[in-house]
Amino acid sequence: MTGQFDLRRRFELGSRSATGEQIRTGQYLAASALLRRLYGLDSPGAILADEVGLGKTYVALGVAAWLLTEHPRSRVLVLTNSRYMMSVWARRWTEIEFRDNQSRPEAVLAPRFQTYRELAADTSVRMMVSSYETLKRFGLDDWAGVRASVGDWLFKPRHRPGTRFGKAEARALKRAVGIDLRIHPARLGRRIPAKEARRFWSEHFDREHRCWRDSHAATTAIEDMELRWEATGGYSARAVPFDLVIVDEAHRLDANRRQEAMRLLLHNRTRKILYVTATPFALDVGQLERLLGMFSLSSGCDSEAHEKAIKALDLREFERAVDSGKEYPRLAELECDLRRWIVRRSWAEESSVIRRRTEVWSTPPDTGTGYAASLALERAIADLLLDGERTHIASRRAGLCSSWRAARRSFEHSPLGGISTDAAAWSSLAARLIKDCGHDSPKIHDAVTRIAAHVRSGKKVLVFSERAETLTLVRDLLQPLLRAREEAARRTSERLVARQRRGGRLLGAQDESLSAAQRRALLRLAAGTVDRPRWGQALRIARAWWNRAVPSLRDELVGALGSGQSMRAVEIFDGARGDDSTIARFNMPGTPWVLLCSKKAQESIDLHHECNIVVLLDPIWNPAHREQRIGRVHRVGSRFKQVRVIDVYTAETYDEVIFTRAQKRAEMMSVLLGAGKFLDEEREVSNLDRYRVDLSPRRTRLERDLDDD
Repeated sequence: MTGQFDLRRRFELGSRSATGEQIRTGQYLAASALLRRLYGLDSPGAILADEVGLGKTYVALGVAAWLLTEHPRSRVLVLTNSRYMMSVWARRWTEIEFRDNQSRPEAVLAPRFQTYRELAADTSVRMMVSSYETLKRFGLDDWAGVRASVGDWLFKPRHRPGTRFGKAEARALKRAVGIDLRIHPARLGRRIPAKEARRFWSEHFDREHRCWRDSHAATTAIEDMELRWEATGGYSARAVPFDLVIVDEAHRLDANRRQEAMRLLLHNRTRKILYVTATPFALDVGQLERLLGMFSLSSGCDSEAHEKAIKALDLREFERAVDSGKEYPRLAELECDLRRWIVRRSWAEESSVIRRRTEVWSTPPDTGTGYAASLALERAIADLLLDGERTHIASRRAGLCSSWRAARRSFEHSPLGGISTDAAAWSSLAARLIKDCGHDSPKIHDAVTRIAAHVRSGKKVLVFSERAETLTLVRDLLQPLLRAREEAARRTSERLVARQRRGGRLLGAQDESLSAAQRRALLRLAAGTVDRPRWGQALRIARAWWNRAVPSLRDELVGALGSGQSMRAVEIFDGARGDDSTIARFNMPGTPWVLLCSKKAQESIDLHHECNIVVLLDPIWNPAHREQRIGRVHRVGSRFKQVRVIDVYTAETYDEVIFTRAQKRAEMMSVLLGAGKFLDEEREVSNLDRYRVDLSPRRTRLERDLDDD
């Protein structure tokens, strides 16, 4: 790493104690590689596609830090997936250390602005963090007025000679192309050539049937007029208000509404675009082409030349070669071309830092009620298929595999088949068998016993399940097994707090900086780590945690473990249950020892500070979702040398089928470009290595050539 794009001497990317040196080196390499592409090759955009947990946020913020210091008047906009992630990015921005007396611009959250115009025009704010939803709201608000103004101009009689409308007919046509009739149109600030209006009516209006040929295409054409001619005057005094836009979870841009918001509000409004995504290979080649195509939103990008460059990749031909099982002779050339846009590091490169150990808890099948219920369910599904009816087969089977409680709720709320069909009779039998059973599936009971054993050995355990009923069941089964330990922690907490009130010191010289509430919370934290710790043990635990904890966790200490919070061995986080304080408690020593999560917790949440065991109760079809769940603990900043990933399934059942297939799908997603097509079609690709594309930034020919320049 040499030259103007070397960040190591200028910035500290996050806490030095939080990562191993190899991962830190990889982060600096990735940031430098992105800068080479954006500003060395002058590409309109780049994609940061590191695997989950390798610190993509810090890498992207390193790129932003370089730009803001290299160009003092530059501005950066970060788009996140949610309002919660806005605060995460803003907090991590404060962890970027600027060296050599360089000042860090404050990160401002976009919701403080009322409109996009206001946000874009405030040049005093150089670092802004927004969300897709905020951007969409801005888009709806601003573009409703734009459509009303441009649409009113288009409907002038002089622009549609020979075509007259009554008032009712004109209103109907306007509504069909998204023109809000309640908005008073403004006079255009810049003239659109009249020939553009005549072309619009010629291409989009069917005179014979007096309707739009395609209302969506007509709406897009109206928006294109504003984007091309800026007839309403643009959005700010600056021609290009942003120098860099960073888009987190960029694979989500495939949603039409988000694409529309990006297109309307960022077209020619940013000089460079940086996409951040962990799952580029989970996309099909069409989605990847669209993602690369959106780089044309940046100002100065030659759209025609960019489109030709994407077509020259010939991703469709690569997909056809994979589809037919043939060799792809241009693989090396394709890899070289993709490197100019995409940077991707993998855990395989960083394996010496945090190793992943995978294991399986396989339980023999139930030979009684569970087996009979499975047969009845399969018979119900077969009867439905024979009758030509559609049913969510995978969901039904997965419910029964997750837990019998989850299956029972599924049958009760949406029984299979009609009232008198054979399928309904078999479905009813399966439901009755499960309901009459006095216990749940052996898989669940075995997993609960093993999880409790991990807790007794002093470990924290993160558990994921697809079904809320299964989470509740596991909690209900775990609580009796851990109640004695939980009560002991509660009594120990009371004893330690009483001792501290009599004059005990916790952090020595640092005690004066602690409030009374912080002291009590630290003791509650220590009380839950080991069985009945003595005063000296509690002091060592509290001091060790305080010295290693990241500042954000210290700030959350009182809210998470204050006197108003109960000490519970097991907690649930599934959207309906649990909140930010639940996450904070799990990231500290002590209770809860087990956190039960649904898919709501699989993205954008860090759970690695005190936990290195993740249990996946339900095999998952989508390998991207599996990696996201594992990535909650297998990530940069973990203090553990090894992360244990435990898959749970019932042998010789549909549970095992899902697990086996999911393992092969996971390998496809990590290796195969455009794997999304084959994942959607549930197809397997043999001999994956001959299609492997390596996009690592580590000293490739491209990096060396750019260094020489």
